[in-house]
Amino acid sequence: MQCTKLTSSAKSGDFSRGNVLFRMSGYQVPAAVVSPLLPQGFKVSIPHEEGITLFAFHGKLNKPIVNLSDQDWAADIIRPTKGRWVYENRDVLVRPKDVLFYWLTVRYLGKDYHAMGQQAQFTPQ
Repeated sequence: MQCTKLTSSAKSGDFSRGNVLFRMSGYQVPAAVVSPLLPQGFKVSIPHEEGITLFAFHGKLNKPIVNLSDQDWAADIIRPTKGRWVYENRDVLVRPKDVLFYWLTVRYLGKDYHAMGQQAQFTPQ
């Protein structure tokens, strides 16, 4: 099984009004890699960059997140592992066509940046 990212081109700091996407200057949260784990579970990771001191993951499976407190899992990762900031969940069974809805926070140079409204679908190989 693999994972296909379903998110838009919106980045941290972007906002939209109607069909117009506004891009704000500043730091951008790195693109996350979402991967299934065997025999069960998934992981979400971003590459380490000098200046990152925290990576936070908030997510739900198969249900969109409707507000900031609406999540099944939330974790703060305080140090990178082998050059990546990694959240792992080995408790959940993911199946093909399941969709992971999530948002991320990265603390970069002491300021928090967010990647909201993210989603990825698990697909068979």
